[in-house]
Amino acid sequence: MRTILSLIPKNQTGLFFSILESKKPSKCQLVEKFDNKVWGDNEDDAVKFAILFYIYSFIISEEPTTIVIDRKDFDLVESGRYIDYPWGKKAFDLLILHLHTKIKHDGKYFRLFGFPLALQVWFYECCSNFDEEITVKVCDHIPRILNWKTKKDFPRLSYFAKGMFRDDNNPVRTVQLYV
Repeated sequence: MRTILSLIPKNQTGLFFSILESKKPSKCQLVEKFDNKVWGDNEDDAVKFAILFYIYSFIISEEPTTIVIDRKDFDLVESGRYIDYPWGKKAFDLLILHLHTKIKHDGKYFRLFGFPLALQVWFYECCSNFDEEITVKVCDHIPRILNWKTKKDFPRLSYFAKGMFRDDNNPVRTVQLYV
């Protein structure tokens, strides 16, 4: 069975490839070239840059300095076969890879910096007196963990014990259910 990549010629040339002369071009280099519109009047290369820029800015969104653009992705865009490529699977695999380094599986719980993830969402959503120095609610969507923006990186249990875990004047808020 032939794969998409086996159908792509190995000797691609042209402005699109010559502009990104680095052997391992970063997203930062791509953004710089895109912002400078280095393709000039070549509309084909402009479209290819726009497609690759979209893929790496929205589908595979990472920090510009940390991600290296695969040669395979250039080849897919150059050949037009990017339409058939499973970008969603690639984005999901990268997400899982990066989450695996941050979230530790500890027996029955998934933990982020030692704090069970399910409890973290519950605290944010249900505790009415949550300290705004730690987190602020920015929207009201599902999954609920995305509703919150944290300000402090590593709140510890001792910090919570002095504030929101105290019983005096700390009512629990009613959570609105989504149907």
